[in-house]
Amino acid sequence: GKAKSEYVALGERIYRGGNIQTGVSACIACHGPSGEGNEAAKFPKLAGQHATYIENQLVAFRDGKRTNSPNGMMNSIS
Repeated sequence: GKAKSEYVALGERIYRGGNIQTGVSACIACHGPSGEGNEAAKFPKLAGQHATYIENQLVAFRDGKRTNSPNGMMNSIS
């Protein structure tokens, strides 16, 4: 309920199918169809997180301030 309405469909497309042009894989591949994560693989749950938290973490990965994802995968995705 926090996303700008003009970005909801785009966000869902990226979550489910990635972005071929930029090489971003689908979020669903690691975080699951409902955003519940994958505990065995240590991929965190996204469902229920605050939008601002998710945004801040993506920016931190992008900017190299957060580097704890396996093989830096979130740094390259973000």
